[in-house]
Amino acid sequence: MCIKVSIFDSGSGGLTTLVEAQKLVPDAEYYYLSDREHCPYGDKSDDELLQLCINIVETLADWGANIIIIACNTATTRCIGKLRQLFPEIIFIGTEPALKVAHDTSNGRTLLLSTTKTSQSPTVVQLATEYFDADNLEILPCPGLADIIEDSLRHPEAIKLQPYQYLPTDFLSLNQYGTVQCQLQTILDILPSKRAFDNIVLGCTHYIIIHHQIQTFFPCAKLIHGNYGVARRLKQLTKQQNSSSKSETLL
Repeated sequence: MCIKVSIFDSGSGGLTTLVEAQKLVPDAEYYYLSDREHCPYGDKSDDELLQLCINIVETLADWGANIIIIACNTATTRCIGKLRQLFPEIIFIGTEPALKVAHDTSNGRTLLLSTTKTSQSPTVVQLATEYFDADNLEILPCPGLADIIEDSLRHPEAIKLQPYQYLPTDFLSLNQYGTVQCQLQTILDILPSKRAFDNIVLGCTHYIIIHHQIQTFFPCAKLIHGNYGVARRLKQLTKQQNSSSKSETLL
């Protein structure tokens, strides 16, 4: 049985999640949906964002998705609980800032780069409280950065990939490098010392696209994001589903 995995985001940032998912689970069928029409999600009310997510999930369910990955920190933190209640037959995997990973990596100082809404979310507040002292974590909202990155990319509305069919690399190539660099510089200039951080958590999938640019500002820091954890969780779930299917066949 070929597992059907769907991934959605408010734009192209979730393509980074697709890349990591395919590395660990290449034998699945993938469907990527970009909701660029409603990008960014951060300025939507809770009810509005939930309805957008419901509409997308219904589309992906009609396609036959067994597993849906929400490749957006904002949509995950605000909607995944309700989506699981509304669609109990679908397995959801969410994306959230990898603060626990940063905590487990070292005892040094951590900087979280995220959208404004994600930085204010109860999930981030809970993770920050659980894993960090006030002196060991700084949260820096990056207004407008995801939008500029999105505008620098190709904009496929939907991509379907058969098992072992991989995403073309040019989908993640920027065409406005200088504009992105200027916005990044403006945001990071408020930090008193960029060398004071041991870990940089990329709290938006769009930021992973420019991780090389971000690294130049923090040459000694370790960059961390949640896509590896999402891909590992997907691999675990697909193994469980394949084992279940084999058991049913034997019966």
